[in-house]
Amino acid sequence: MNPEEVDIHMWRDEIRQLREKSKSYSEKENLIAFYGSSTIRLWENMDEDLKPHQVINLGFGGSSYWWCDYHFEEVFEFLQPKKMVLYAGDNDLENNTPKDKILGFISSLVDKIGRKYGGIPIIIIGVKPSPVRVQLREKIENLNSSLLSITKQLNHGSYINIYREMLNFDGTVRPELFMEDQLHLNLKGYALWKKVIKDHLDKQANLW
Repeated sequence: MNPEEVDIHMWRDEIRQLREKSKSYSEKENLIAFYGSSTIRLWENMDEDLKPHQVINLGFGGSSYWWCDYHFEEVFEFLQPKKMVLYAGDNDLENNTPKDKILGFISSLVDKIGRKYGGIPIIIIGVKPSPVRVQLREKIENLNSSLLSITKQLNHGSYINIYREMLNFDGTVRPELFMEDQLHLNLKGYALWKKVIKDHLDKQANLW
């Protein structure tokens, strides 16, 4: 989805809700903010799954990196997270947004995080594969390679290769991880995400 083609009020209600939610977390210490698209939003058991880490789920709708960049200041006005975890990209690619534009949106978002929070750790989760979007495989792999490069350029950046964990040995996508729509994760899918992401956060806790 390109900025010139969108209704900037599309996520108005969701952004208001996230803003109110963030107010209620404003006093929490050592908070890890998860920000991104519906894969984050639909992770209903994130709080329980990632204990003892203190997390806030700020995912919204079918958003993209452009939307995450656009709404950052509003969503994060009241928060002082210790770390940021970003996930989007599926919808960017599905909407035929060129990779250079996607990277531009990510760069803008990372700059805003840096200006507001200094050098806090930024974790980027690679774009997940899904059976319904198998035609995007090459583009996903290409974008993920660039996401890894971005994290290497950050002072406290890191990358989670969730893509690899969601494939069979023969390279096909594991359909048992998805709902009937073969796009959104089911409980098995989130159980895998829980393991991979919690392991990453546990290791990071010993560094920063």
